[in-house]
Amino acid sequence: MRVLLLMLAVSTMLLTMACLRGPSPGAPASSAEEQNTPARGNSTLGLTFAPTPMTTAPPKGTVSQERASPSPVDDTSAVKQERVMFEVVPGTEARYRVKEQLARLNFPTDAVGVTQEVKGTITLGPDNTVVIQGSRLVVDLRTLRSDEGRRDSYIRENTLETARYPLAEFAPTRIVGLPAPLPMSGEVRFQMAGDMTLHGVTRPLTWEVNATFGDQNVTGRATASFRFGDFAMRIPRVFLVLSVEDDIRLEVELRLQRKESGA
Repeated sequence: MRVLLLMLAVSTMLLTMACLRGPSPGAPASSAEEQNTPARGNSTLGLTFAPTPMTTAPPKGTVSQERASPSPVDDTSAVKQERVMFEVVPGTEARYRVKEQLARLNFPTDAVGVTQEVKGTITLGPDNTVVIQGSRLVVDLRTLRSDEGRRDSYIRENTLETARYPLAEFAPTRIVGLPAPLPMSGEVRFQMAGDMTLHGVTRPLTWEVNATFGDQNVTGRATASFRFGDFAMRIPRVFLVLSVEDDIRLEVELRLQRKESGA
């Protein structure tokens, strides 16, 4: 009995000492205070890192707000560009020159036919590109006159055949050498290329232009040349004319008025 009481006393003393020392190192905390404390992140070498927030991908088939936002609009693409129209005005004159050798003369001379029946417009964009829909020059060939009525009758009836082909038309398609923006004064040389329709035939033709620009008017001269066969015409063969050169030179004394036009 005495031994049993001694063992009970020793056990009580060991239990009391264990409680006084507290939990052993490495043992998990089990108190209610530690279990209810929110996590403050992971700590390594005294540095605390906040936990990385989780991102949730948008449901499949939807577009995020950032991608759905419209991109900025380029306002310059919506600006209407202005055009400039040059209209033929009275004073414009078209003529042809053909060198011929008359029987009564010992030297060749120029046969010249002239008309002021010229109409049309030339329309340019801001970079001097030709606006084809608004550009065409027309000459009434039936009104050509020279210093010899018999020559004029022959040209109308046999060479130009104006009863079938009364008009000559030029449709500009390209201008080379004209500065942009258009000058408001001074003299400029440039080329104007396009399609010439004459005697039922359409062929490309390039004019050399020497023009003087003013505030609202343009004056100058345009010249071009071609052969009779280029437009299916026969070289004239008439009495008292020994020879005619196969070279037709065209000249146009230009008188144009400048008009602003919308795009």
